[in-house]
Amino acid sequence: MTENVFNSMANNYDNYDRKKLADVIRLEISKYLSNDSSNDILLDYGGGTGLVSLPIVENFKKVIIADSSKQMLEIALDKINIGNISNASILLVNDTTLLPNADIVILSLVLIHIPDTETILNKIYKILNPNGKVIIVDFDKNEKVNHPMIHNGFQHEELKAILEKEKFKNITIKNFYSANNLFMKENATLFIVQAEK
Repeated sequence: MTENVFNSMANNYDNYDRKKLADVIRLEISKYLSNDSSNDILLDYGGGTGLVSLPIVENFKKVIIADSSKQMLEIALDKINIGNISNASILLVNDTTLLPNADIVILSLVLIHIPDTETILNKIYKILNPNGKVIIVDFDKNEKVNHPMIHNGFQHEELKAILEKEKFKNITIKNFYSANNLFMKENATLFIVQAEK
């Protein structure tokens, strides 16, 4: 994750378009959550201001929003405090941070910002509790996108191969949303992945 970019974006991050996209993503993620997650710990890795995870916090025993941007997490913490949410917390992370164990890990529009996909997925696998799962939302590969700080999306089979290499099982991938000007001002499609430990 590119800390300095997200620190400077933090105060304007929760704009109308991002909130609407977070609603679409959260609705899709919710389809992959069990009806009873009340004993589960959810780690929202790269969760920023909590746009995706805070609205569903009541479904979990605990929600941890982890991010490398201190400013984004300060906004998430304000939401937690204002909402008097007792089962949510924030965690400032870097490459060496030990992550807490979790039953479910969400990476929503995060993998594109992480240079080494295999390393982060290996780290996620290790912290998942037995039978835990990772849910990834990101962009299909888009050759029109070219930026030195991000991947230009992912091909489903390549990502599935990485997940299999990291020992994930029961992997499902599907597209669920397309829109104009969605990814670096280009038309794009979002996919969702579910994989289990």
